[in-house]
Amino acid sequence: MTTSGLYDGLPQPAGREPMTSATGLSAEELTGLRARARREAGPFVDPHVIRAVVPHTPAWASAILGRPYSGARSLTWPERYLLHIAAEAEPATPPAGGVADTGAGPSAELAAARKEREERRARAVTEWEEIRRRLPVAAEVRHNYTSHRHLGHYSQGGDHIYLPDGLTAGRLIRPARSVLCWTPSRARDLREFPEPAGDGRPPSCRACLRIARRLTTPPAAGSGTRVPSRAQLELLKHIARGYVVRVHHARAGWAIRLTTEQSRGRGGSLGRNVTTAARALLHGGWAREGGHDRRRGYVWHLTDAGSAHLSTSAEGTPARASRPSPPAPRAR
Repeated sequence: MTTSGLYDGLPQPAGREPMTSATGLSAEELTGLRARARREAGPFVDPHVIRAVVPHTPAWASAILGRPYSGARSLTWPERYLLHIAAEAEPATPPAGGVADTGAGPSAELAAARKEREERRARAVTEWEEIRRRLPVAAEVRHNYTSHRHLGHYSQGGDHIYLPDGLTAGRLIRPARSVLCWTPSRARDLREFPEPAGDGRPPSCRACLRIARRLTTPPAAGSGTRVPSRAQLELLKHIARGYVVRVHHARAGWAIRLTTEQSRGRGGSLGRNVTTAARALLHGGWAREGGHDRRRGYVWHLTDAGSAHLSTSAEGTPARASRPSPPAPRAR
């Protein structure tokens, strides 16, 4: 080869004879197309050409390139341009008559790989819908556009789990309009999330998915035989009476609160924060969050399992004697 730099990856006419059995182009036509690709490709990538390159078959692409075709990721820009102009010169699929290698095997492999990708995507979408249903707050998928590397055929960044109202789950605190994998050290790289994804895609961020699975997956050991503790039964009683709601405070953000008790913490005027305890009831399958009430917020309700545990405890637990009241102060 006599080329250098950008065109090192493009096959030269003086090299090995191409495999022309899978294409109807002659050797002279291939030589002219390769010379044209070296002359016209240039140093800059054209996104329209990148999106338009669709080889007829892997065997056809191997014949055009003069080397085995192993996928689009292995192609350089001059090779992509060569396939583009070759597809314009030969727009129809080459006839299979008299050709020993028609590319049926690789085509079947590509179809199987495509089917596997579709099945994997369907499983990911199903898992995401289940995770979103079990999360205690509203969530959606948004792409991270913080980076400036966005072209017509490539966009840097992942699809994250976006929290419009924030999340408070024990020690896990995420502010409003942030993503689930947000941390103070990564805030610089997680700033631009302009709009939700409208094509139904699942999140691709592994950190967001790992945290979401931890939040929504109940403990496996003894999950079928667990019973609520005494404190959890007390909270179930408050939920049955409609006293547990998820409300928003201007400074404290969203939290699940017991409205019959106040605290001195931030947002305590709306009720005591019971987010962690309520999440434990959600994982146990004993309570869930209901619809939005315009005046009160998101009211929590008992599930069938929670109602059963509450009724069983009320029937089987004897009534306890009330705590004696303290003596009245003596008059001076």
